[in-house]
This record gives sequence, C-alpha cells and structure tokens, in this order.
Amino acid sequence: MPTVAEWEFVALASETKKNASNDKVFYQKILDWYGNASTDKLPNVGKKFKNVYGVYDIHGLVWEWNLDFISALATRDSRDGNNLDKNEFCGAGGKGAKNPGNYAAFMRYAMRSSLKANYNIPNVGFRCVKDVKK
Repeated sequence: MPTVAEWEFVALASETKKNASNDKVFYQKILDWYGNASTDKLPNVGKKFKNVYGVYDIHGLVWEWNLDFISALATRDSRDGNNLDKNEFCGAGGKGAKNPGNYAAFMRYAMRSSLKANYNIPNVGFRCVKDVKK
C-alpha cells in the first residue's frame, strides 16, 4: 500500500496537472464527491477519474487505507487540561499545513485518524503499489 505521503502526492494531480493544488474546480469536484452519500453499490473501477499520472479513481470511488494511516494521530488531546497551548483546538490543529485551503485533504486526514486497523467499512478500500526504478 502507499504511504500517506505517497498517496497525497498523487492526489494533488488532476486530469491535466501534476500539482492542481490551486485549481478550485478540481478541488470542488473532490468536495462534491465527499459530500455525496455513499451507496451500497460501488461504481466500476476506472470510470470516475484518471489523473495525469494515469492513476484511476484516487478520488471519487472509495476512501483508501494507507500503509501508515495512523501517522497523523496526535500524541494527546489538545482539549485536555495539561496542554499549554489552548489555541490548539479543532481547526487550529492544521495551523502548520502547507495549504490551509485544501479542505479535501483535511477531510482525508480526519477520516484516516478516525479508523482502527480492524475496522471494516463498505466504502474504504486499498490499492497495491510498487516502487519503480528510474
């Protein structure tokens, strides 16, 4: 499986750009998918989205497991009484984000952080990857 960093790198690509991080239309398509209720029957693979790298359905089919899916978990709850920085609550947890306007990525990190390894959810899947030598 890809790591979170590998998955997010490929997820930046739209149909025409390797880095579509400033493409509002691209991000709206992703958010529209996230906003739609899941159905019992998944769409066919390869029919929804293909990015510039030739990767199908990185958006629009299922949420995906990553090798290090729990890498974004915090070491403690920012709301507890022992935290010295009271500003680290809810959205302030993303204050170090490279692109704070990328709400779709925040949603993915939140989804990953809510999972446990033994969870089985109908719209969570995985993809196999392998390193390619240059």
